Amino acid sequence: MRSMRLPRRDPAFAALIEAEYVREDDGQVNGLFVKNLENVQGDERDIILLSICYAPDRAGRMAMNFRPINQRGGEKRLNVIFSRARHHMAIVSTIRAEAITNTHNDGARALRTFLSFAEAQARGDGPHGRAILATLNPEAQRVFSRAPAPDPLRDALAAALRARGHVVQEYVGSATFRCDLAIVAPDGRSHALAILLDGDAGDAIADRYVFQPTILRRFGWRVIDIPSHAWLRQPEAVIAQIEAALRGDENAVDDDPFEPGSALPLPVIPVPSPVPEAPAAETSVEGFTTFEFTQGSSDKFWKIAVNGTEVTVVYGRRGTKGSSVVKNYETPERAAREANKLTLEKTRKGVCRDLLREVFCLMLFEPGRHG
Repeated sequence: MRSMRLPRRDPAFAALIEAEYVREDDGQVNGLFVKNLENVQGDERDIILLSICYAPDRAGRMAMNFRPINQRGGEKRLNVIFSRARHHMAIVSTIRAEAITNTHNDGARALRTFLSFAEAQARGDGPHGRAILATLNPEAQRVFSRAPAPDPLRDALAAALRARGHVVQEYVGSATFRCDLAIVAPDGRSHALAILLDGDAGDAIADRYVFQPTILRRFGWRVIDIPSHAWLRQPEAVIAQIEAALRGDENAVDDDPFEPGSALPLPVIPVPSPVPEAPAAETSVEGFTTFEFTQGSSDKFWKIAVNGTEVTVVYGRRGTKGSSVVKNYETPERAAREANKLTLEKTRKGVCRDLLREVFCLMLFEPGRHG
């Protein structure tokens, strides 16, 4: 019997794989894992590769034995794996949805439906994908078919932008996750800017003002928030702000509070708050370093504070309580370093005098001392 020689393992590649298994990002385990359906509970990753390990036999016969999926509650197991990806899921399958015929079984029917949905999404057939999802939940069809509520502000702004030659789409998105207006990019295949308006958010204020803009930015959208009072008072300034955002002016778009590349528009007026003495055994900062900006339709603030291992950012429009975001780091030194980096990013386009820079560094790196 002739022996088979296995390829030699590349030490460099093996080292990279081992490093990926234990990789951490900001203290969170994000390493590579390979798991089956039964033990993937609670794990999330940015990208999930899902392999459908069922196929016809040599005679071309497809057995409807999907093991745990066929058992009672199999559809719930599938719901877990379908929701493990934060950003993207790729499906690797040797069968198409129509190969699954035992649709009397809840688990097998859920797998067939998901494969149909994945195929529709892969070929860019969004309407068919939504129609498939609507079969899973009677309420889904109602959500997908919901028409946008009348909004004179949205209509007026869209008309003004179209008059300037822009291709504007309204109520863009899926289900209840929508942006009011989206300007189509010159290539016609993507969107250059998402415009959010302050309509009636109802009980979903946090979704509208915090989560929705953050999710859009994480998927690469440029986002601008237009308050209704700005359009009513200075429509020309609002149009100018949108045009600046389309030209790529970072100062025209809203800030992501923890995004290092985002900068507060100029001019920036830093207003350090008093920092009280802290006990020797505990380092804490009760006050904030505050930045304010008022120009045209923009009237906003951004402030930051370090409290031990926590960095708190509060941002929003002046005169409002604003939104708060808190991040935890491994050590107080790391928290102070990250806060300082964010502050310098916010001031990198401003008139940041050497003295003020020293004050900021003193407050952030030595929080127990007075500024």
